[in-house]
Amino acid sequence: MATFVCPKCRSNRMRRSHVRNYGERVLKAVGRLAYRCQECEWRGFIRRRGDTISYYEENHWAYQWVRNISAGLLILTISFGLYFLALSVLR
Repeated sequence: MATFVCPKCRSNRMRRSHVRNYGERVLKAVGRLAYRCQECEWRGFIRRRGDTISYYEENHWAYQWVRNISAGLLILTISFGLYFLALSVLR
């Protein structure tokens, strides 16, 4: 397993972090895994492609975008489900 270096404090004490919400599950599904530094408590997402390692902060625009879009899609799905449920009950 590869050892990652914290982008904030340069420590190598990085550990996987649990996903917190639906948006983070989407990020995990597309290859961005949540990590936390045990030294400075930095938390973000790391994506590894071959020899290239990309770090994403929790406030990175891609994280915010995916979180907002996935939350909107979840609300839209629930709304359509309730709409069709109401239609079936009214028949």
